[in-house]
Amino acid sequence: MYLKLAVYAIAKNEVKNVKKWYDSIKDGADGIFVTDTGSTDGTVELLEALGVHVDKATVSPWRFDLARNLSLMNVPEDYDMCLCLDLDEIMLPNWREELDKIYFEGLNMVRYPYVFSWEDEECTIPKMSLYQFKIHSRNGYLWKYPIHEILEWIGDGEENEIICESIVSHHFQDTSKPRDYQTLLDEAVKEYPDDQRMSHLRGRELFMFGRHEEAIEELKRHLKLTEWIDDVSILKTRAMSMRYIARALYFINQRDGKEDGTDIVRWLMRGAAESPEQRESWIWLANAWFSVGKYRLAHACAEMGLTITDKKNSIENESICWGDFPERLIKDSLQLLEEAEHEASNNER
Repeated sequence: MYLKLAVYAIAKNEVKNVKKWYDSIKDGADGIFVTDTGSTDGTVELLEALGVHVDKATVSPWRFDLARNLSLMNVPEDYDMCLCLDLDEIMLPNWREELDKIYFEGLNMVRYPYVFSWEDEECTIPKMSLYQFKIHSRNGYLWKYPIHEILEWIGDGEENEIICESIVSHHFQDTSKPRDYQTLLDEAVKEYPDDQRMSHLRGRELFMFGRHEEAIEELKRHLKLTEWIDDVSILKTRAMSMRYIARALYFINQRDGKEDGTDIVRWLMRGAAESPEQRESWIWLANAWFSVGKYRLAHACAEMGLTITDKKNSIENESICWGDFPERLIKDSLQLLEEAEHEASNNER
């Protein structure tokens, strides 16, 4: 059975990304559709020269869900599956071949590894990744939320989705463009005040931009919204909120000259208790114990973290927890324990 697949996107002033984006998908797409929302840099002309079907639309006030739904509507309904790929993203080679291997009639969504943050300016060392969800059936979905939008299943019956590790996508954020996510997240929380995901994401955004007290307040609200939900994915997000609270407290303590890290440890212990299957829970807790001089506990937590080898257990994989940092924590903890024991032995003499 042949899979007819469309790639679709929204774009505005992406001329410098067009060729790289197009080259990554051209051999796997049966049709490529872009909805341009106001480019003035030659993006439209270059896309059309490459044979891409371009529609133009005005979205005001700006919302990502509305823009993406307009873009999806421009894909003819006779396509089986779609890949939504922004122009600052690429697919790694052989993605279409891998999709063909796993496709079956009735498949609605494919989740796949997606690197969205990098350690270096050259974007060669991954920093943060998650499982993206933007390969989906043409029909049965609508985009939801003004920012950090998701595909909401509105089709008949149960949604069928799978994870494919061999399909990989990379994101290269243009830091020269203004990032006004906070305004849209504020709007999302007003529009969906009881939505736990929007609350978490708003708190994370506040943390990322150094608004630590506000971040803690919003992240605690997220925990309140989810305190009676016994669901693994929710518990993972709760643990992430707790880690962000701990990190926000660290920066507040640094600012205020406070050396006691007890409050940080408590939040990280809660996170590890609620989501012990995430390596990040244990490595951040190990780091906190190390920071307050509890090297035996730091060693134990780092060892526990290393027993977790499946990245699918994390919503967002933090590369620091999957690189050599855990081993360095163990090595340094053992060294300091040996030094402390040696000093204690000398004192006894």
